Amino acid sequence: MLVFSGGNCSLSHKPASALPQDKYCTAILHPEAACLLSECRLYCFNYYNGVGKCKDTKPGGSCVCTYTPSVSY
Repeated sequence: MLVFSGGNCSLSHKPASALPQDKYCTAILHPEAACLLSECRLYCFNYYNGVGKCKDTKPGGSCVCTYTPSVSY
């Protein structure tokens, strides 16, 4: 299960040059499972080209992936 949060991360109608350089999105990956840092980082990088970190929002933490949104035309 993948939970996506980040509000206004869908920028599919803007060209890449129009994206702010500091625009990031966040996805909480596999919220039902305990976070294993190595798996979190690998999954986030492979699927989002982002950086994964374990956050202690519950016992075992949650994998939080921060990435730059891709632009589709």
